[in-house]
Amino acid sequence: FFFQAEDGIRDFCLSRGLGDVYKRQVYTFAEDLCISGGYYLLSLGDKAYADGSSLVGGIGSVIGHADDWRLFRRYYVDTELITTGERTFAAAMANLTQEAPQEKRESSRQMLQSLVEDTHKKFVEHVEAHRKDKLKVPQEEKTDSIYSGDVYAGRRALELGLIDGIGTYQETLKKLFPEARQVDFTKQTFWERLDDFMYGISVRTSVENALVGQVLGRVRSGLWSANKK
Repeated sequence: FFFQAEDGIRDFCLSRGLGDVYKRQVYTFAEDLCISGGYYLLSLGDKAYADGSSLVGGIGSVIGHADDWRLFRRYYVDTELITTGERTFAAAMANLTQEAPQEKRESSRQMLQSLVEDTHKKFVEHVEAHRKDKLKVPQEEKTDSIYSGDVYAGRRALELGLIDGIGTYQETLKKLFPEARQVDFTKQTFWERLDDFMYGISVRTSVENALVGQVLGRVRSGLWSANKK
């Protein structure tokens, strides 16, 4: 969940940008599983929260491969891969099978290992950029602890500085902003759904939009007058 104080923007990229520009706080929340790419998003917030039983972290990178050539051979399944070169990702994955020559297997494994390490490096840089001052692990120990791909329960993640607090987004926002009115953007009235249908199905000119708006306004006014009578 992403919440931005004083703003209704829901896209995390836009929220982050406007949060920086207008000095607004972006709050991110984890419920159950928030590892790897999930934590990548969670760490974007100025304040990050998770439930006490949430699983948080997994700051690592992995590529999986199933060597299924024996299964294919058993059931007489032939495969053919057409690529622009042997250095493509698909070709590298295909060359990991035991049928591929040893030289190709080693070359592909080195290429994929380099890709995994580069992705992990980018992940670490991202976390450092967003939570460096909040992490409670000595710099020399980070590689063997939080940057090793380990996963932590919510309370342990709080101790390590991976998050800023424990709690669900409902209770946390109610505690931080007791006077604020929370709006659920997933719930729409009939008129809002009708507006979305009229405006969102096809691209209209500004004149068409104005006409549609006038029609909807008159319909609403007519229903209101009828209800009053």
